Amino acid sequence: QFISDQLVSKRKSELFKRVKGSTIVKLLNQNPQTESIYNLGNEPEQQGTGVEDNQSVASVKTSMTQQSSITAVTYATDMLGDLSEIDFLILDLREEDEYKRFHVKEAHSYPGTSISRDKFLSQMIMMKNKESKMIIVYHTDERNGVPYAGLLFQKGYDNVYFLSGGIEEFCKKFPEYLEGPEKEKYVNMKKKRKKITFYFRVMSEIATFGVISVESRKQND
Repeated sequence: QFISDQLVSKRKSELFKRVKGSTIVKLLNQNPQTESIYNLGNEPEQQGTGVEDNQSVASVKTSMTQQSSITAVTYATDMLGDLSEIDFLILDLREEDEYKRFHVKEAHSYPGTSISRDKFLSQMIMMKNKESKMIIVYHTDERNGVPYAGLLFQKGYDNVYFLSGGIEEFCKKFPEYLEGPEKEKYVNMKKKRKKITFYFRVMSEIATFGVISVESRKQND
């Protein structure tokens, strides 16, 4: 196993596993993709690139042959080649427009709404339940991401890992591992919001301390 079990956690109420932001950073640093999975077979989506609505894996058509005799897995193999050197796949479950603004480095856009429609990327099909392969997913935060991670596990993806805290927590600690035209804007907004939150917290504590001091003085009088 290319990653220690100590870097993976699991909560009692959840079927899927979790990873921290530091684990993703470690993966990105220790496993540079010579030919990134995110660029392989990255042509515009056509029939056969995933499991379309109401279609079984064995009946997915390809845009080249327009025949249903080829399976999605066979098609994915032709498109992606050998994935034996690929250890992990990072999926951004937010909507595509959010992904385009900023995302975790090497992440691939895969809106979580696709899961319930049984529409999966070819990369996902190829890496599904493969030994020592990780499909890492994240959303904006826990509230939005946990249901999708659970649903993906229910769809048979036992090797799905959820990024704890979502991209909101990730950007606080590892802003240098974000990419996209609006990453700086997002990081700066988060820093500003943190300062404002800290200011109001301090003011609240000062006000509370003032009230306590006044009450203590009254009691002493």
